Amino acid sequence: MLQKGTESECFCSCEVEPGKDPVNEKGGVSHTPVENERRFHDNLNEMLELLGDMNEVQQNSFGDHYEQLLELLSSIKESEDAASNTRKLRKEVIPTEPKAQPAEIQEICPEKFMGDSLTYGYPFFRKGFATPNCSQHIPMHYLVTLIFDDLHTSNVNPPAYKRVLKGLSKYHPKMKVVYITRDKQGGVEGMKSNVKVVNIREELKQGAVWSKALAHVTTKYVLIAPHLVEFDDDINLKRLVRILSHNPDVAIVSGAYRTRNGHWDIGCQQSSFLNYTLRLQGGYYRSFWECLLCDFTPGSWLARTNDLEVLKFDEGLDFGVFHDIFWKVKQQKRITVSCPDAMFNIDKPEVRDEWLLHFASKHDIRKIVEPNGQIRWYGCRRGIKHRGGHSCSRPRGVGVPPCDLENLADAIKMIMRECENAGLFCELQEGTLLGAVKFNKLLPWERDADLTFLTANYTAFKALGPVFHDAGYSFTAHDSSVWCCADGRKAGGKFSMYADGWSIELYGQHLMESEILVAQGEKPTKVDFAGQMVTVMRNPGLFARNRYGNLLYRHQEHWLDRGKTSGWHFYDPGVFEGCPEEGHSGCLSQYSTDGNMQFDMNICPCTLQTH
Repeated sequence: MLQKGTESECFCSCEVEPGKDPVNEKGGVSHTPVENERRFHDNLNEMLELLGDMNEVQQNSFGDHYEQLLELLSSIKESEDAASNTRKLRKEVIPTEPKAQPAEIQEICPEKFMGDSLTYGYPFFRKGFATPNCSQHIPMHYLVTLIFDDLHTSNVNPPAYKRVLKGLSKYHPKMKVVYITRDKQGGVEGMKSNVKVVNIREELKQGAVWSKALAHVTTKYVLIAPHLVEFDDDINLKRLVRILSHNPDVAIVSGAYRTRNGHWDIGCQQSSFLNYTLRLQGGYYRSFWECLLCDFTPGSWLARTNDLEVLKFDEGLDFGVFHDIFWKVKQQKRITVSCPDAMFNIDKPEVRDEWLLHFASKHDIRKIVEPNGQIRWYGCRRGIKHRGGHSCSRPRGVGVPPCDLENLADAIKMIMRECENAGLFCELQEGTLLGAVKFNKLLPWERDADLTFLTANYTAFKALGPVFHDAGYSFTAHDSSVWCCADGRKAGGKFSMYADGWSIELYGQHLMESEILVAQGEKPTKVDFAGQMVTVMRNPGLFARNRYGNLLYRHQEHWLDRGKTSGWHFYDPGVFEGCPEEGHSGCLSQYSTDGNMQFDMNICPCTLQTH
């Protein structure tokens, strides 16, 4: 033991046997303050991990207590982790008296994939990437301010602003908010603290509105969220801040969006301006950190506040003010990205041509072509199905002919359509889902199709067999594959179909997120798949990232073509297999292994593989 008067001092018992804890006067085990703090953190993390591992049935058995307990423990953890950092960083992020600063403390903790295998997040893949054992970070409410509005959101009960503020009170109770509205909304202060309500006049243009709101922001980052109708755990602010914090060339980071009718989109568009025509096209050419490089994103987005103050919202523009911001970012050769595992629930309005008139006039645009093919004219004007083929065996390194892909897509769309018409729960799964997320259609090198259905619907789905037979598809039910039970429900079940040379497997699940959403009174999430909106899990971007891991937006051929034993091997994109016939139009090696637009008819030369 150190003697009194030395530089530091500690107290311990030299009579305690090695490996045993000292005993206090009451006979209990005595711990030092450091040990007690460590035990507290260990127990807290263990409780949070147990809650996170619960499935939906187990969560529902707690009723409202589950969310309350999770919120309480998460709040305690955030407070404990951030307490010391807050004091150390107060000089940097909060105006106060000068104090000594540590050498370096990160804004946001790094993340990593937590599983030893890709089954870690099964069945819903809501977990996968996390920030373990990290306390050296700045609390989110010191970093980000949210600006949202209800100027173009339709009526919803409860109102959108209440849903947003309620979610913020749960996930970020201390975060500052700027709320733009034309109405005199009551009770805002009682729902959440730190809310600045900006009431605007009818005649103000959008540019002036958002410029006025931005003036109230004092944090380093600002989340611009027009038309936001919900704030939930799919809005992963840590993920978005991490991108900006570690990548100074990135000016804006966004995520996927989900509309009120359940339609999901990766939230990434490319733009070109030639011959007076602004053309917007959904898709991406490059990716990093499972985020996509974009020119424009139509959903909510995060930016550095000082960047927006320099870019400036043009106060003379109306609805085109956001297009104008992204236009400026592209002109500066800075980067916009979308990370589709983060998802925003929005009420996307129908944009009238006149809303973009001032934007078109500013940049001398006479024609705008939207991603869905809609054409908007300014200044001078008013405004085949493949069937009967077969999937031939093909060598490695060669893509599937488009007509064969259309045959498989037609079969999948028919199955999903019949499911919906019969009131059954079916979702895209595995590589079929990955194709929908990355391409809005099948992967160009697809080998088969995988779908899931609710096991409770097994008998009802089996009754659809004659419908599929009439369409020319074989249909086999595997009755012995149903078993009991998982979480008190029947599980399993399998159907096999054969369509124009393609194998389609349908597997039963005892729980499905589309069923849970409907039970909660919400629309199931849907994604555009080869021209038809089909049902998928709640957040397909998050599901895909946690299912396939790092680099999923880059490409590799089917696991069968790569000599793997299953689709559960970690994703390892690199180069496509060498083409067996050099110069063949179907050679995959002519394309980059990153991006999706090069596989469309409008090929960008920068995406062709260089030799």
